[in-house]
Amino acid sequence: MTAYRISMSKCPICNERKGKRQCRVRNAPICSPCCAAIRARESCRDCGFYVAPTRDYDRLPRYSTREMEDVEGLEAMSFPIEASVCLVDRERGYTLSDEQAIAMFELLLDIYAFGGTRQLLADRIHALGCEEVVEIVERELAGRPRDEIAKVLGAVRFVARRRTRGGREHMRVLQEFCGAFVRTGIGLRRYPDGSELAVGEIDGADELRPVERAIEGFTGGTAIPHEEAPRCGLCGKTGNLTKTECCGRWICDDEDQYEMFSYARNSCSRNHRRLTLCGQHHAEGHAGRWQDCGRCPESSLGTEMFVWFGTNEYNFEKLPNPPRFKPTHCAGCGRVIRLGEDGFSMQEERYYCQRCSTARIEGLARNRHGR
Repeated sequence: MTAYRISMSKCPICNERKGKRQCRVRNAPICSPCCAAIRARESCRDCGFYVAPTRDYDRLPRYSTREMEDVEGLEAMSFPIEASVCLVDRERGYTLSDEQAIAMFELLLDIYAFGGTRQLLADRIHALGCEEVVEIVERELAGRPRDEIAKVLGAVRFVARRRTRGGREHMRVLQEFCGAFVRTGIGLRRYPDGSELAVGEIDGADELRPVERAIEGFTGGTAIPHEEAPRCGLCGKTGNLTKTECCGRWICDDEDQYEMFSYARNSCSRNHRRLTLCGQHHAEGHAGRWQDCGRCPESSLGTEMFVWFGTNEYNFEKLPNPPRFKPTHCAGCGRVIRLGEDGFSMQEERYYCQRCSTARIEGLARNRHGR
């Protein structure tokens, strides 16, 4: 009988620990820490050592969409992140799915939020085909604090997850309003009719740096304003639109996409109608503009929710000078609950986060079963 064993040579990734797991991607034995660091769903899902990632990207600190718009410099930081993914999408013939784009954002979070390295993540980077994304982000955001980059990445991922419906909904918006990366601040935008336009300021004498790839069909200059078809004021789509009853703005006619009692936020129309001060103002039958209304007091919603209703991403116009408020804390564990974003329960004016709420419900169930 012939016996087989894996050679206990050094792991070729870290070159420190002994390789004990045969990696089908590397075709060599690697150590378990490196296995955990580089495993990717795309290439490792059939491997016996594969375990789905448990990192909770939703809990990472991130900038709010309002901060991204209002704080100087944050949108400029998000440009190379989104534009580099648009570049990969363009090179693949506009076939990149939102799921693949989100996976790229999460890989960048593994680097900037969780401290991963390009070396450890090399196989995953290769599996996703996002070498250019990592290179562009690293180059364009060099010198920026890593925690600041991570919070911008968290915001970029949040918007992508909120907008997608499982196809290319987010990528189409990015291509139209951000565009494929050409150079710092320059994006080659793709419009619904298939035309492309490089948007941004370029000095004609300033050639593209050698490390940056020239894009076929690129023409420098600033976008020329032109008459466009109506677009949803929230997501930018041009098809199947209607006008809001509250403020007469173009918006997706998509309330039929909402599944009752799901509490999903996949409908632009429903989000604006139910989750903004503008929509509430109209539903209450108040006259005039909501911004000038004296009958929409914050006391009816509470200050935190009043601010959220007036400043969230479902607004066309946001509440100017929102009042300050004290954050809401879970009565069980003390963590901050974002009332407009997080799941929670209430009992006798006390708030409980989703985790504590689940524990309380399970405890009640056990007590009842015991009786």
